Amino acid sequence: MPQEDRPNILLIVMDTARADHLSCYGHPHPTTPVLDQLAEEGVRFATAISPAEWTVPSHASLFTGTFPSRHSAVNQHRYLDGRLHTLAEVLGRLGYHTACFTNNAFISEATGLNRGFHLTDGPFRWNGSRQPSHLLWRGMRKLTQWTGRKDQGAMFTNLLVYRWLLRRWDGEQPFFLFINYVEPHMPHRWIPEPFRRRFLQLNDLEDADWRSVNMNYRAFLTGATVMDEEDFAILRALYEAEMAYLDHRIGQLVAFLKRQGVLDNTVLIVTSDHGDNLGEHRLMHHAYALYETLIHVPLIIRYPPAFPAGMVVEQIVQTHDLFPTILHLVGVDEPTVWDQVQSFSLLPDHLSAHPDYAVAELMRPINEFAERYPDFDFSPFDRELRAYRTRRYKYIWASDGRDELYDLVQDPGETDNLIHKRPNVATKLRQRLLAWMEAHPIEASTVTEVPEYDDAVLARLRDLGYVE
Repeated sequence: MPQEDRPNILLIVMDTARADHLSCYGHPHPTTPVLDQLAEEGVRFATAISPAEWTVPSHASLFTGTFPSRHSAVNQHRYLDGRLHTLAEVLGRLGYHTACFTNNAFISEATGLNRGFHLTDGPFRWNGSRQPSHLLWRGMRKLTQWTGRKDQGAMFTNLLVYRWLLRRWDGEQPFFLFINYVEPHMPHRWIPEPFRRRFLQLNDLEDADWRSVNMNYRAFLTGATVMDEEDFAILRALYEAEMAYLDHRIGQLVAFLKRQGVLDNTVLIVTSDHGDNLGEHRLMHHAYALYETLIHVPLIIRYPPAFPAGMVVEQIVQTHDLFPTILHLVGVDEPTVWDQVQSFSLLPDHLSAHPDYAVAELMRPINEFAERYPDFDFSPFDRELRAYRTRRYKYIWASDGRDELYDLVQDPGETDNLIHKRPNVATKLRQRLLAWMEAHPIEASTVTEVPEYDDAVLARLRDLGYVE
């Protein structure tokens, strides 16, 4: 494919965004008018499943087109080694300008997830810097805090993207921009006041003391902090507010691209790495489970030359299907790249090749409670999980034998485990999943020593609750 015929690629990950909290996916409140419009102008995938439940493995899958069992960037080994081609590497070899703007410190040199990007930047990386522009940023951030407009980074991230497009992109070669926004991620402390007030009111919680609600998932899961239904109602209202605010910022970015005359020649993709538990299943955070709250994510693609406006795809797809989709769109013909792919193109004329199921993998977690809560019994969480999801059923295999089966049509909230009530269905899906696992063995990473996290990464992970 000639260079001039290749489109720009803009891949937006709304970190921790659940599909069921977008209004175009059926949420009763108007959380996402901008994304609703993008869905009308492009394709919305109604059942997009992430292959993992948290940031590192889900992004590694997104960037390589493989399952966690293949790329090995998982709980016990949080690093993407060099065995596999990344999307940024492949596009860079085709002459793309590649840039990564991230608000999640896990997408960085510390995990190898930024491999192939010519530039990796994000507001959190400026903490402690003495550069004049970074000092100015910190001053502006304090001003937004005093005026009730501080956020988790979306506003300044957009400014970085605008500056990059205006000053560093030459306009001749296509670009690949990756943006990770973390507004839907806890803690929900920094939501611009108009959005917070609006969604507390919509949920009849305008008088609630949202500042006192626990947002520490470890404290909840260990029982150190007790939470009732009103607490979780407040968290869900704040989550809606974060989604609405992020939708607003994405709208500003889309408007900028339109003003620059590049929107219609850009494959605009909006998705998520995983969802979040907001009290469902007596869980908080995105760990220890493979329920729909964690793996059912939004996926919208707008690119008029290849995706018809207003199309809704009902069949099951996965987020790492984006890897071969982009390879097809830009004309990649490297055999070794295609050899690694464990996913399927999302182009309309390729959808018939998709399987009728999706798989998600949760590798053995790290006990992150031991130091702060030494008496907490971690054993119920100390296990591996695999989920085999069809249009109707989900079978969850557990390494400790506590398997689960749910009828997603009759029980979308996954509250009634049918493992003993529908043994024939359970046996059939278990056999399918075990056959899939045999065909997809766990591969060991080739890297034994990974980079240490620097102060900026640690500070950001602390902000997001990953580090206490």
